[in-house]
Amino acid sequence: MLKRLHLGLGLTVVAAALSGACTVNVGITGMGGGGGGQSSGTGNNGASGLPCDVAAVINAKCASCHSNPPTAGAPTALLSAADLQAPAKTNPSVTMAQQSVTRMKAAVAPMPPQGGSTDAEIAAFQTWIDAGYPTGDCGGTGMPDPAFSGPSVCTSNRLWATNNYDSHEQMQPGLACNSCHNKSGDAPIYSAAGTVYPTGHEPNLCYGISGSVMTDVIVRITDKNGVNHDLKPGPTGNFTYKGSLALPYTAMVISSKGQRIMSSPQTNGDCNLCHTDAAGGNGSTAAGRIVIPF
Repeated sequence: MLKRLHLGLGLTVVAAALSGACTVNVGITGMGGGGGGQSSGTGNNGASGLPCDVAAVINAKCASCHSNPPTAGAPTALLSAADLQAPAKTNPSVTMAQQSVTRMKAAVAPMPPQGGSTDAEIAAFQTWIDAGYPTGDCGGTGMPDPAFSGPSVCTSNRLWATNNYDSHEQMQPGLACNSCHNKSGDAPIYSAAGTVYPTGHEPNLCYGISGSVMTDVIVRITDKNGVNHDLKPGPTGNFTYKGSLALPYTAMVISSKGQRIMSSPQTNGDCNLCHTDAAGGNGSTAAGRIVIPF
């Protein structure tokens, strides 16, 4: 019998099980206080060689589209000091960083399109430019992410019970949804689904972040056409999406504390297949679970 996936105080991201290996690069930005916070734990596709405040803006507002390779129609990657110091594609007399400031200030079509940029974020870019583009060490192989530095623990102290079949969306937190659903003729196959946890190493069947408890947490899946799908965790923390999803996609977890961005494009939607209790699940570069910003 097919068992259900339950999550409580954590989100699980799962998308349709498609062929292809998992590759996960994540950038984290704390946004408390109205400004860009310090980035940490970025993967190979996160901002690198940049001061902390500039890297924070890149990871929070740019990397989801200006990744390597770029997605959602972005013309170029903007992940490193070299990328930002290169001549702008449409105006080679200025750098990409200078053009970025102009776009960030634009009243009609600000960048990024979702929400624009704060004065603090624009100031971080402008100060870096005025200082002559000094290099930094907060991106790429920067500071370790505290979310993944601790032992495996079930933070919620709740485990899914085998006799609990509330809905498919609430079954077996932490397990790869479609990997199981593909074995049953009556189980739904999701375009996106998964679990978000409060820490990076939590055992299978442990409840994750409940959407009824952490009401500001969403998982945003952005398809290759730039269409966003905002998904809320259910009572057990699982979130699911059954609609169409143009591949490849990128994803981020958003809350009032900031954003945790997976900037490298993905074609396999069964997110927990890669985001396991341990780092490097199924040969991926994932550091562990899908984790909320903090």
